[in-house]
Amino acid sequence: MFLTRQSQVISCLLMMAMASAFVTAPLKTKQALARSLESSTLLKDSERDEAAPLPLSTADLQRLMSMKSRHMTIPLLIMDAVVPGQTISFESADPKFLHLVNHVLEEDSEIGMIGLNPHTGQPLNVGVTLPVSPENVMFNPNTGAVTVHVQAKRRFEVQGEPWLHHNDDDEEEEDELPSSSLEAAFYMADVELIEDRQEEALADDVAVATQNLADQIPDLVGEWVHHLVATNRAEALRMESRMMELGPLPSSWRDQALWVAALLNPAQGAKTEEKVCLEIRPAMLSCHTNYERMVLATAALQSSIDHVSGKKRLF
Repeated sequence: MFLTRQSQVISCLLMMAMASAFVTAPLKTKQALARSLESSTLLKDSERDEAAPLPLSTADLQRLMSMKSRHMTIPLLIMDAVVPGQTISFESADPKFLHLVNHVLEEDSEIGMIGLNPHTGQPLNVGVTLPVSPENVMFNPNTGAVTVHVQAKRRFEVQGEPWLHHNDDDEEEEDELPSSSLEAAFYMADVELIEDRQEEALADDVAVATQNLADQIPDLVGEWVHHLVATNRAEALRMESRMMELGPLPSSWRDQALWVAALLNPAQGAKTEEKVCLEIRPAMLSCHTNYERMVLATAALQSSIDHVSGKKRLF
């Protein structure tokens, strides 16, 4: 009964988190904008002239500045859902990718990477930034391929619809651009960094429940590693390397849950390893509270322990 309930918890969290993780439809945005414009026309011109600006406190101004600093425009890649702290490597000779990397280096910017909803195959609207610099980019003159080796940094949400970015010298409309220009085009998007965005405070009883779940994580991780190494000796070296990459278990609830997701679901470069857990990173990125993150992290750990130990197989 417990195992069935546990599977239901993970499935429910995955579906709930995914439900809010798609790019907003442009039609909805246009309708909201139209309603806003209609309401603004209800004011007479004289009333508009007499309307005084709302007074803003220092706290209001600081909040506005914080909101402004969290918004940025960056190139977008749809590849894999990863969480902050995970290191990935990818290589491509695609002209789009080459121009994208050059753009980021010239602008001293970052790449935004999003994954796909594992249930629908649709792009998520949550992802992580990849800070690219000359130190982590390598060019192979023989193949013309570019390799990027980078650690995921900050979580973000896509705001609105991405658009196709082409060479700034090309002023024609997208449909009129030469094929060579379109082949080198890549997508850009407005995003909001959500790493430091203030979340709604948890109720006292929910905060206590969250702490109780957090207290279980060290023991669950220890049990998970024990079963994994006991059933596969070769896994011991890989596990030591992964633990060193992730570092010690963080202290904050949010970072602890993200750490667990990175532990259970290795980054793209480690996909050759045997799969021992359901893919939880897209759902983890989409969680809105620390309680949701902790429920998902502990349930995923327990289900993976049951899978590795042979108590209840996931696959």
